[in-house]
Amino acid sequence: MELRGSFETRHRTSSGNDGKAKGTILQPYGGQGTTNGPPAIALEANSGLRGVTISYETQNTNCIPFPPAIQGRGGNVYIIGVCSPNPYCYVDLASYTCTNHCLDMVDGWALQTGYKVGNGSSGNHHGLPLQLDLLD
Repeated sequence: MELRGSFETRHRTSSGNDGKAKGTILQPYGGQGTTNGPPAIALEANSGLRGVTISYETQNTNCIPFPPAIQGRGGNVYIIGVCSPNPYCYVDLASYTCTNHCLDMVDGWALQTGYKVGNGSSGNHHGLPLQLDLLD
């Protein structure tokens, strides 16, 4: 199963031939004020996310806690071409074991935790600009 934006690549602010910016933007609001709620996107085993931007529109200079933007919940999960300019916790691959995971072109500027990998999780990480916290 794959959740895919309107394009396979991440959202860009540059315009297409028609003069309009292209892409898919998800704006989570659930769990605001806590880190214990369900993630914005839960990837069960053998699933993936591709070509979206995740933007927390209520986030402000007070740094509001939120549950993870993306959480892996099993083996063979992938995240490709995703951008999130302001998640509190961006990618969680530690709460559940995520063997054989793949992250590629996953950009963002996390306010608390960028990428959290642990609990026996293993996989490939390509082009990650943020701190990668390996817990094991």
